[in-house]
Amino acid sequence: PGTLAPTGVGDIVLTPKAVVLDRDAFPLGIALAVPISVPSGDPAAFLGEGAVSAAPQAILEWSDEKIHTRAYKFRAAAMGGVLLREPARLQDARFGNAFTYGVAAGYRVISPLEINLELHGNSTGGRVAQNAAELLLGGKFLMADLVSVSVGGGTGLGGGVGAPAFRLYAGV
Repeated sequence: PGTLAPTGVGDIVLTPKAVVLDRDAFPLGIALAVPISVPSGDPAAFLGEGAVSAAPQAILEWSDEKIHTRAYKFRAAAMGGVLLREPARLQDARFGNAFTYGVAAGYRVISPLEINLELHGNSTGGRVAQNAAELLLGGKFLMADLVSVSVGGGTGLGGGVGAPAFRLYAGV
């Protein structure tokens, strides 16, 4: 194989979500999401799955005040699900469907800035290479009622395949 590029763009991910219990109406919010990955990255360079994948997940969210009106100061969430993907192999490690998990917390320092800390990952077996995790720190600028701008970065944990040495992200 050729040399791996140190940076690149991975697969495009579309994420439909449905709210089961709205946090603004109940003490705990519950949502379901199904991120769908469309192949656009190069799987040989570890920048994509090489096939369509889906990751159904359940999400729990708590906050000290209402979220939609942005009256909260602190909020936290936890996610668990499964990544459904084509089987793959890297040397003697096999990869396929995986358990996915994540926890996150956000604190509104001042309006409109929220600081976020997130840990997420997936596990497809008992070997180190089969367990990827990532820790991210970022900021979210709450611009308008339904618009926010996010920037941040982080690092992979534990050495699993797919855990980056370093990652920067931005989103609207």
